[in-house]
Amino acid sequence: RRAWARADPARRSPRVPVRGMAGGGAVNYAVLDQISIGTEESVLDANEKRSREYERQARANDEYFSKEYSEEWLKQQRMYRAGTLEQQEWVLENRRGYQQDFDVLKEGSTQLIATISIEHPLRDILLQARTAILDKLCALAGMDQQSAEDIKTSPIWLPDFATIPPRDLHITLCLPRRWRVREADENAAVAYNEAVAAALAEVAGGHEMFTIEVDRLALERDGSLMVLFRTVGPATAQRSSVVNTASFPEPAGRLMDRGSSSPDPITALRSEIIAEFMRRNLTHSQWTGQGNSNIKRATIINSVGGAADGYIHCSLGRLAIGPKYLLKQVPLQDLNLL
Repeated sequence: RRAWARADPARRSPRVPVRGMAGGGAVNYAVLDQISIGTEESVLDANEKRSREYERQARANDEYFSKEYSEEWLKQQRMYRAGTLEQQEWVLENRRGYQQDFDVLKEGSTQLIATISIEHPLRDILLQARTAILDKLCALAGMDQQSAEDIKTSPIWLPDFATIPPRDLHITLCLPRRWRVREADENAAVAYNEAVAAALAEVAGGHEMFTIEVDRLALERDGSLMVLFRTVGPATAQRSSVVNTASFPEPAGRLMDRGSSSPDPITALRSEIIAEFMRRNLTHSQWTGQGNSNIKRATIINSVGGAADGYIHCSLGRLAIGPKYLLKQVPLQDLNLL
């Protein structure tokens, strides 16, 4: 990020308007502060926010799986016994609705998502973890994974499309542009794609490599199975003395620190992607004319877990584990512990 700021001193302050490019206009960086993307937030501050949110979500999920989940199951069982619902038909209808959620919303619509792809060896580790969780889930339901793909008879339904293919595993940075229909004019469509590529290249070109680490695996109440991350930064002089440098292949100056006062690389990268898209009139708000309120909805801030300030996540899939999808009760609190 420092190289990006050095190239244009006007960009160093998040509150200074910057002239637009390629048909864009001026953008006030104070907008980024208003939508809680801290352009100068430190690794320490950002990780504290993430940790608080991760812990809040974990407590809510634990409470749901240990209590509310069973209550929902028992409520449905009473409705089955009373004849209000027929279990097989009700579950099948809900599973088909769940499947529709994975379909394209509208033919020809696309959505821009800025991502970081997950490569080997981390990809292999995450796949092993997902397999272990799915095996455990099948064991709790008393079945194997092959029978779990039967939409009509499996106690718990685990179709292939519910898990993200290995090559597509990624960390979501932000959603600079929500659903849009591709231009009918081929030249206009190509020009838009080229503008998007140029915007990402501009931001990425000003960033150096940075490090993140896995914080935890999380199973959300909606069945989302996610890997949550935190950032690390260059070790400070005060902290470097307590780190065993012999265990790291990098020079001492490259050691990492979870509590660094250095700018947080993820929040900086996210804010600069959004800022660059704003400068080039490529963001959701500028295409719809609905004002800056849409910029917040076009970032990752509110797109995970309801309120996800600072989330860094990789989705491994979304499982149909809600009581309305099950033919047999499964003790999911055991799965959540895993």
